[in-house]
Amino acid sequence: MQYLSFFLLGIGILWGTISESLAQEFRKWTSGEKTAVGKVDSLLEDGKVVRIELKSGKFTRIDREELSEKDQKYLKQWEKKKSAKKPSPKTTGKKKKKGEKEVPEEVVDTRTFEERETERVQHFRETGVWRWPEVREEDVAAILEKQKAFIQSIQNSFSSRGLKIYESEHFFFVSDCPPMIAHECTKYLELAYQELCKIFSLTEAKTVWHGKCPVIAFVNEMDYRQYEGDSTSAGLCHMSGEGEVYVTTFFGDMSRVEKRWNFIQVMVHEMVHGFVWRYKARGNPPTWLNEGIAEFVSAYVVKPARSVANKVQQGKVRMQQTHSVGGLMQLPRLEAWQYGAACSLVAFLLQQKPAGIGEMLEEIKEGAEWENALQKVYQCNANQLLFAFGRTMGIPNLQP
Repeated sequence: MQYLSFFLLGIGILWGTISESLAQEFRKWTSGEKTAVGKVDSLLEDGKVVRIELKSGKFTRIDREELSEKDQKYLKQWEKKKSAKKPSPKTTGKKKKKGEKEVPEEVVDTRTFEERETERVQHFRETGVWRWPEVREEDVAAILEKQKAFIQSIQNSFSSRGLKIYESEHFFFVSDCPPMIAHECTKYLELAYQELCKIFSLTEAKTVWHGKCPVIAFVNEMDYRQYEGDSTSAGLCHMSGEGEVYVTTFFGDMSRVEKRWNFIQVMVHEMVHGFVWRYKARGNPPTWLNEGIAEFVSAYVVKPARSVANKVQQGKVRMQQTHSVGGLMQLPRLEAWQYGAACSLVAFLLQQKPAGIGEMLEEIKEGAEWENALQKVYQCNANQLLFAFGRTMGIPNLQP
């Protein structure tokens, strides 16, 4: 997924992508007696399900076989155009035609698990970089059972709340909220996971998690405070040195639609931190980059929520007033408006080079200082980045 723009319009945000879906016109889709106006975002479940982006910014899924004949024809044309722009990852064995570019063979790792594990440990001894160990297929069941036992311990501690488990492909969503809302939450978690895989050039078939990612979502704020012993946070991502990740958060006032959307955005934000932690190797990027990625993805995926949009607007106003990001790139903790500035900065980096965020994070995970990773991937230093970023925001000579 390539990101084209991140522009502020009053107190709102206009998001754009250089993707096939952006170039499409919104059209009417027909499935039986139901209709929807939107454009294709992606195909899921081996092409059996069509994910449609609606004009509201929300997404809906439609079984392909239930679509009208006209829609089926349109989809075939969409797939043909999309596949035409994607070269095959390896040669087909056919004779190369005159003038045809050479396509490199796909590299297949033929080493055994033991050989890969030996190399991983040796890499750690030589560099101090702890790449996450590979999870063998035969070990997955035991890992999931351990996670379920952990969830059961929380259910037992809050037995009067009736916490239920809702399992999806990559998550255990655990909550005492109504089932309809629980399913909505798991949907957005999976959508965010898909978006992160695009940003970091990962295949969804190879899960990032050690097992799955449990998300514990209390309805009552006091239950969350009791569990965490925390009096201020809206959500937390727990990350262990062994690679386990789980998220805790709370709904608060579920009667207000705005509050529910903001909750989902917070939930996705915290999950992104876990994804970044689990990407490639142990370790995290600098705070501005970590928080910027979490804010960007949560806002991009959960479009109806306004909390990140408000912080982005606050960040722009503050930068215009001070011509500075207030030490953003060196701070271990950010002020509220700096979350918005970090979000805008990550959007700007994605605009310049869609794969750059993943490449930069990989360099950092392998032990590089973030300034060196920035220089290698984007060919600029921090001051040059802020100068170019400031110009797009209408803030000349933006200072660190």
